[in-house]
Amino acid sequence: MHTKPRESRSKAQSSMEYLMTYGWAILIIAIVAALLFALGLFGQSSSSSPTGCSAQSNFICSNPVYTANGISVTIGQNSGQDYYGAWAFVVSSSEPNGNSGLPQNFSESNVNNMVPLGLMTPGQTVSFDYGGRAYTAAGEIPNGNVPIGSQFNGYVWLGYCTVINCNSPTNFAKVGAISVKASGGTFAGGTTTTVSGQSTSSTSTSTTSTISASSTTTIHYVSILLSNQQSSGTSSNFQQMLTLDSANYNGANEINSGWTNVEFTAVAPANAPANGNVPLYAWCESGCTGASTSTVVWVNLGTNTIGAAGGGSNTLTIYMNFMPSNVMTSDTAYTGEAPQLFGGSYAQSSYAQYDNGAKVFPIYIDGDTSISNFIADGSNTGFSVSKVTDIPFGSENINALEFAQSGSNACSCIPAETFSNGVPATGGYILETVFQSDGGGNRLGAGGLSSTTSDASGYGAIDMGTQFFSQYFDAGFGSLGSAGFYDGCDRGGTTTTNWRYGTLMYVTGATSFSAYIAPQFYSSVGGWGATGFTFNPGSACNGGSAPPDNLASASNLYVTFTNNGGSSHMYLNYARLRAYPPNDFMPTAFPSSVQ
Repeated sequence: MHTKPRESRSKAQSSMEYLMTYGWAILIIAIVAALLFALGLFGQSSSSSPTGCSAQSNFICSNPVYTANGISVTIGQNSGQDYYGAWAFVVSSSEPNGNSGLPQNFSESNVNNMVPLGLMTPGQTVSFDYGGRAYTAAGEIPNGNVPIGSQFNGYVWLGYCTVINCNSPTNFAKVGAISVKASGGTFAGGTTTTVSGQSTSSTSTSTTSTISASSTTTIHYVSILLSNQQSSGTSSNFQQMLTLDSANYNGANEINSGWTNVEFTAVAPANAPANGNVPLYAWCESGCTGASTSTVVWVNLGTNTIGAAGGGSNTLTIYMNFMPSNVMTSDTAYTGEAPQLFGGSYAQSSYAQYDNGAKVFPIYIDGDTSISNFIADGSNTGFSVSKVTDIPFGSENINALEFAQSGSNACSCIPAETFSNGVPATGGYILETVFQSDGGGNRLGAGGLSSTTSDASGYGAIDMGTQFFSQYFDAGFGSLGSAGFYDGCDRGGTTTTNWRYGTLMYVTGATSFSAYIAPQFYSSVGGWGATGFTFNPGSACNGGSAPPDNLASASNLYVTFTNNGGSSHMYLNYARLRAYPPNDFMPTAFPSSVQ
């Protein structure tokens, strides 16, 4: 039997005793060192502190950044339903109730305290920049000179609506808790919207009005989602109305004071070169300054259409781009404004200088329109149209078209001056006019539609009038000229010499129409009108028998202005014909924040 030498056994025993004696000490030292390291006593960099956003259930929150401009963070929602309006804000952890409920002194209806994000769909993420907003003295987001390494702890909140046509939040939820250290520098600003992981960049390769030339200039923009909830869609070249808060977009590299650098497209600027992007024609109606909180603008969507609800194509996204130079430069440019908006803070220095309404609407007339575009019907005796200047309109004097009767009409007929450009009698149209009359007792047509430009067999027409026996409004229909036209229908109110706004609505092929005259567009308040007025064959408003209705079968429609024969006149600032929206409901617009 082999026996291990005594010396080897002695060495093994010594090694074991060494390990037993010192191993525990080594283990204890290692544990203590780890604890000291965790406590930061070994001088590790402060930048290794946790940075991030801990999201609440059904929300997304990530990538917080803290710089001199405030907090930037990416958020989203997975609630399973669309938020038809969303507004975000950030509060410091020092803000009372910032974690458990809405901050103290926070105004739920004051959206100026929040960053508008527009429509938020499930899975969509939006990155936004939130600087200091003084809704309360406590817990403001610090901005300005922020030392690198400064710690910010706080919370992201989201206000939102789950119904369409929402102007301020009806619900609030905490999205997540932020912990981030300042990285210094200046945040570039803006937002980037990402849907299903596909991000839209805000860096453009263009600076020209066609957004096609190569450049390193960044073009900021706002994406606008148009949503149609009606059973019918829009036609091509549809005129979309937008009401925008320009003051919310008038920061650096955004809307300028005169609204002259705004251009609309159907493709985001960054994608323009690859998609052959061409701007959309747009016409600013009112509030056309960078300081306005209610800017009304009309955009011709070109070949882009919005389908009926339920068909999967009932939305369209367009883009409002803030160009690096002026694009409102002539009356044929892609962006223009109403003719009377000149002087003061407006871009135009004279009447209709940048009025491009003829590019946006299928029929458009202003005070500078050539009178050679009008055709007098065959029975016209003494009724004419001419151009006049220096007509008072608010604080300015404008150009206008004057429709006037020189003396009494020699025939018992309704003469007319009709604009020579017609439109196909398909779909439906809304005619809107801005006019002033002399206030006398002789009827003047404030605008109408006819089936032809001359007093001929089968001539059908409808119109809205004023001053019929000194009344504010009346409706007319029939055949102009000697064939018989009946006015004075559904009349009421007392006439005035103030500027008025006429609106006539007609769906082609119908045997009725609606119209009203009021002190403003889009509301009959303070005015008078007729709803669903029927022009049936064989009936008349003032006795006799009306001629057959020939407008319903017309192939084209024309804008016409009439006179009933007495000495009177009317000034026209502008008239526009636009497409009838689906079921009389304009597609709803959801603007995003600046991207």
